[in-house]
Amino acid sequence: WYVCYYPQDKPKYVVASCIEQGGGGALVAGPIGAAVLGAILAYDKGELTEVKRVPGSSGKSVAVNFGNQARSD
Repeated sequence: WYVCYYPQDKPKYVVASCIEQGGGGALVAGPIGAAVLGAILAYDKGELTEVKRVPGSSGKSVAVNFGNQARSD
């Protein structure tokens, strides 16, 4: 698992990623959490960014929620 937040001084966003049977958190869950946080920050600027499926994943438990807009694959 991996947890990140932004900004450092007054966090507005927190992202937690947990990859079942994914190995070490920094190697697998870290890049995923960073990609999701990057998509959130892009959304704040009015940009839509797709967070792609992780190779080898089942794709059954992906959910992203930006305020009142939710997406689930």
